[in-house]
Amino acid sequence: MINLITMILGTLMNKYTEKRKRKRHRIKEFLTDYKKRKGCKYCSEKDALCLTFHHRENNKAFWLGAGSNVSWKKVKEEVKKCEVVCENCHKKINVYGEKYMKKKLLIKDIVWFVALYVGIILLNILLIYKIGG
Repeated sequence: MINLITMILGTLMNKYTEKRKRKRHRIKEFLTDYKKRKGCKYCSEKDALCLTFHHRENNKAFWLGAGSNVSWKKVKEEVKKCEVVCENCHKKINVYGEKYMKKKLLIKDIVWFVALYVGIILLNILLIYKIGG
């Protein structure tokens, strides 16, 4: 009789453990896909292996990478508190602060805009030269 109870309990525990493993795997896939889609906020990194979640405020309920046994709702709430950044930018945020990174982002945007503007001017010059020449 005891062997039968032990066998039934063992089977139930195995099913429960497998269910938890599948859930953790689905959550991990969701987080990986989310990081790939977002990419680093401050640079062009898109490799999910190099990306992490940075909590904007000190309101971390749990570490997203821990694979803890939490509900989907809690995972999604925690993701909303974060921004995706690469490990390099994450270290710079933690050392230099978010203001430094925002300035860096602004400078990057200005450089991109100037490069685009110069490219358009050069394209127009080439078109005028071809048409006129």
